[in-house]
Amino acid sequence: MIESWLKLGKQSEMNQVVFKNAFFSLDFFKIKEQELFTHSIEKIVWKNAVKKDTILLDSYELGDERFKEVQFFEVELRTQEKFEQIHTLFQRAITFPLIVTFRFNGLMAFGGALKLYGENGSVKKIVESTLTEFKQESHFEDLKEYISNRLRMENLKEFYMFIYNGLKAQVLQEKSLSFKVDEDLDRRKAILIEKEKLEKDIEILKKKLSKESHVSRKVSLGIELRGLQDKLITITKEGF
Repeated sequence: MIESWLKLGKQSEMNQVVFKNAFFSLDFFKIKEQELFTHSIEKIVWKNAVKKDTILLDSYELGDERFKEVQFFEVELRTQEKFEQIHTLFQRAITFPLIVTFRFNGLMAFGGALKLYGENGSVKKIVESTLTEFKQESHFEDLKEYISNRLRMENLKEFYMFIYNGLKAQVLQEKSLSFKVDEDLDRRKAILIEKEKLEKDIEILKKKLSKESHVSRKVSLGIELRGLQDKLITITKEGF
C-alpha cells in the first residue's frame, strides 16, 4: 500500500509470492515460530525492491548501518493475534530495511524498523521498531498525504527514514489524534547532513591515528576522535 502512495514505478515492482516455509531454514525459526507462520499467515507477497538502479538514490553504508536496498512486503493474516511478533520475525528475516503492510478482514496496519547489521549481512540488532494499529484505509489519510508528498532525497537512508518517521507519526496519531512527524523535515535534513560530515571526519581521523607514531600526537588525536564519536552518538539519537 505505502509503495503505491510513493508512486515508485514499475522498475521496482517484484509482486512475487513468498512461501512461508522459505523462512523456516533460518536459525531463529524454531518449531514455535514455524507454527506461528503456518497458522497465522494466509499469504506473503514481496511487493517492491527499491535500490539505486530502480529509484536513482545512492545506497548508504557506514559501520553497522546499511541501506543498500529497501524492500516492501504485504502480508495477509488469518488472525490479528501475535502480529507484533510476526512483524519482528519479518524484520529479523529480511536483511534489508523493510516496510510491511499487514492485511486482515479489510483492515490494514503498517510496520517498519531500524536495524543494525553484522559483517555477513545478517540482522544483528533491531534498534527500534514501529507498528500501527489495524484500521480501515480511510484512517490513514494523513499518512497517505505525507508519504505522497515526499521531498527530494539524496540516498536510501533518507528515503527509508522519511517513511519510518511517517509511521511513527501515525502511531502518535492513534494515541493523541494528532498526526505530527517527530521533527520538521528541514531539521531532519540538517541533522542527516551534519551526521554524514561527522562520519567522514571520524574515518579520516581514524586513518591519521593509525599512521601516527608520535605518542603525544597520538594521544591528542585519540581525544579528538572520542569527542567526534560522542557528538555522532548524540546527533544520531536526535536523527532517530
